[in-house]
Amino acid sequence: MAVFSTKNLAQLQAGLDLALPRYSVLIVDDKESNLSVMASVLRDHFHVLEARDGLEAIGIINSIGATDKLACIVSDYRMPRMGGVDLFIEAKRLVPLTSRIMVSGYIDVDAVIDSINLGGICKFIVKPYDSQQLLDAVHFAIQQFETMSKTSVAS
Repeated sequence: MAVFSTKNLAQLQAGLDLALPRYSVLIVDDKESNLSVMASVLRDHFHVLEARDGLEAIGIINSIGATDKLACIVSDYRMPRMGGVDLFIEAKRLVPLTSRIMVSGYIDVDAVIDSINLGGICKFIVKPYDSQQLLDAVHFAIQQFETMSKTSVAS
């Protein structure tokens, strides 16, 4: 029976973590400072892609290809050119298994209802949020993506 020191166990665990799938998360916001904050929270855990509005996000979705695992899209609600709900309506069509999280500084009942009913979101986060809240929401979305992917393969 092998005995591992705490240090060796930590190194072994770090090696195992590298073998886990590293999912892609697309973050979408028209404010550079918001993108920077989200990216800094998520970058150590996921492959982070960035878009400045819904149209740019759709371009990224169309260009990444079927082999990339786009597990989650986190989008601001209000943006120029294409807002979050319209982005998620299109994303549902293009990448139906990808989980969606809406972020907004506006507490508007219509925004929440449209995000759920039209955009099919799994979480709605109100700004300001703390980094752990965002990270927990994305981890939840990744679990939902994994479950949907397994169910899709089994059918």
